[in-house]
Amino acid sequence: MNRRGMRTVEVDENRRELSPHGTLMLPLQINHDDQYLEEYRVAQGLALLQQGEMSVTEIALHCGFSNAGRFSAAFCRRMHCTPREYLSRCRSGPA
Repeated sequence: MNRRGMRTVEVDENRRELSPHGTLMLPLQINHDDQYLEEYRVAQGLALLQQGEMSVTEIALHCGFSNAGRFSAAFCRRMHCTPREYLSRCRSGPA
């Protein structure tokens, strides 16, 4: 385990970390792979939000985010609203 309490694994000669939830965590570098990964995780989160069976925190952890705040920030970058605002809009239906 590293100093943040995450297990380190080797993948393609690059260090990768597993969160306490067993989700692969990538290093903090902004590149196309990171943008793709964020897009993928947010899309996963969006699908789970639409199902309505999990809380925002549960979704964030399930999709590989370290906490709900980081998920909300990524969601907002992609969807231009927070997960809770998105849920409110879905529940109220089309205007």
